Amino acid sequence: MSEPKKELKTNFVGRSTFKGEGANSVGSSEASSKYFGVERNNKVLKRFKLLLRSGQQVSIPYAFIPIIILDEKGHIKIKTNEWTVIIAGRGLKSLEEHLSNDQVRWIKESASGIDGNEDRSFVSSISIDGDLDIY
Repeated sequence: MSEPKKELKTNFVGRSTFKGEGANSVGSSEASSKYFGVERNNKVLKRFKLLLRSGQQVSIPYAFIPIIILDEKGHIKIKTNEWTVIIAGRGLKSLEEHLSNDQVRWIKESASGIDGNEDRSFVSSISIDGDLDIY
């Protein structure tokens, strides 16, 4: 004789998945930006790219990033043992949230560095301090 199935009730709220504009994820309404790209299909990302105005591209493994800081100026600092990336601009809270969830595919520095207020977020500059040996 089989026992009746018991319904499991829980108050657990799972991590929401990003499914694009209007999704119920943190910062989803701000995810589309001409200055950064976000993974929309819940794919696990291992790296993201920095696209510098010089044309140089730097690919960074998420595994190297123990600390991400949104400072009082609204700038993002990505710190590792060897180097610090500083992303300056406006409206970068959504970018920081997506970086903290390993959802960012790329971050693009503005070609001119001048904010035209045409987007919710703006990346005026990306600088890398420390021994990255990118030459």
